[in-house]
Amino acid sequence: MTTDADEADAAAEALQSHGEWQGEVRIRCSDPRLKTATVRVSAPAGGGAADVSIHTGKYLSARAHQLLGRTVEARFFRGAPATSGLRQTLAWLAAADLVDSLVSEHYPRGEAVAEDPKLRTWVYFHHLCSPAKVGYCVAWATELMVSGIVVPGQPGCLVAEGLQSDVALLVERVRLFSWRDCKAVLHTHPAALPALPWAGMLHVDDSPYKDLVTRGSGVKGRDTTNYGAMVELLPSHWKSEMLILLPVFTAGQVPEADAVIPQVAPSAAKKKKKRLQ
Repeated sequence: MTTDADEADAAAEALQSHGEWQGEVRIRCSDPRLKTATVRVSAPAGGGAADVSIHTGKYLSARAHQLLGRTVEARFFRGAPATSGLRQTLAWLAAADLVDSLVSEHYPRGEAVAEDPKLRTWVYFHHLCSPAKVGYCVAWATELMVSGIVVPGQPGCLVAEGLQSDVALLVERVRLFSWRDCKAVLHTHPAALPALPWAGMLHVDDSPYKDLVTRGSGVKGRDTTNYGAMVELLPSHWKSEMLILLPVFTAGQVPEADAVIPQVAPSAAKKKKKRLQ
């Protein structure tokens, strides 16, 4: 496992000799479970652009791994010898938080748009059990001024409401992680967002719904939530939407694609499902 300057030098020498190097390296990440990544660098003999891949097993999504490779290629290999790029890459992985770096590089918050419509999105997770992932959801929502609630367990749920651009960005950041299932199953464009009984993104443990969570009662000891009982306690402007989504969160009737289920209304009864943009 590459951990220090001497081993980084050895990796660079192997790359120069063989035109390719692969190894397991220590990385920095807010989630203590993610300690290593596999790095592979291929450098053409003729001096062409190096190809870099970084994999964290099943922690990050395939998209996130692609972005990591592009990031280090652009930062450290463009216009520089491959051996130098490899040394800098290993040093960067050990010093920079992987997830934070991906967000700041590829998913930063842009300037607010005055005419940006309001958006409320319900996201279904097959399971949401990582405290670090939950922590990212809460922290990102605070940064993006998005309100809602996150419900860990199996299934897990995230409700996010705010400006459309901010809610969409939050969902894209969440999808940097690898999930068994993570789908935006409903999103609506309300004319206004009534005030919630709380501020920001609330964790279910700090909410009026905490007694509806049964610890360790699910598969592999995961928590479960009584979503049926939760309906009666939800803010009034959420209730009709949760009633639509009960089959999703109680019976696992999740759309195969990332479908958006429109609200049931007389004027929209025949409206086709839309994808979240």
